[in-house]
Amino acid sequence: MQRIRPAIRWLEENIGLEQALASERLMTDGAEVLWDFKEHTDDPAEREAVDGLVVARSGQQVFCPVVRDYLRCVTYQDGWMKVIHLPGYGRVDVTVDPWINGGQPTLTRRGIRVADVLSRLRAGEGAGDVAEDYDLQLNEVEALLPQAA
Repeated sequence: MQRIRPAIRWLEENIGLEQALASERLMTDGAEVLWDFKEHTDDPAEREAVDGLVVARSGQQVFCPVVRDYLRCVTYQDGWMKVIHLPGYGRVDVTVDPWINGGQPTLTRRGIRVADVLSRLRAGEGAGDVAEDYDLQLNEVEALLPQAA
């Protein structure tokens, strides 16, 4: 993030894109404007950071596949980030929504904080008991077991 912050400030100051990481414009215009930032900075670390996020392909700037895949996990509403579907939880849908659970990772189907389920699993409670108490399916709780370890 420390290498990305200058690019975010540049976006804000030079093209008026405030809250760039929450803006849908990052998804649509982001690669091009970050590449433009790279061409204007003299800091080698900042240039390297942009190189890790953006690639030039046949004259066009595009996000590298990892960044592109993460941006596809974001749902926008009225041009702003609404919900992020977190990858890495396997078979269970975990989202971050600033209006639900204070923006903490949440089991989407039931609106239960992932941290609440994990704390009980870490305390040694059985997955079946936790599933029953939260009205979750056993496979939903079991999908969180690697996170509890």
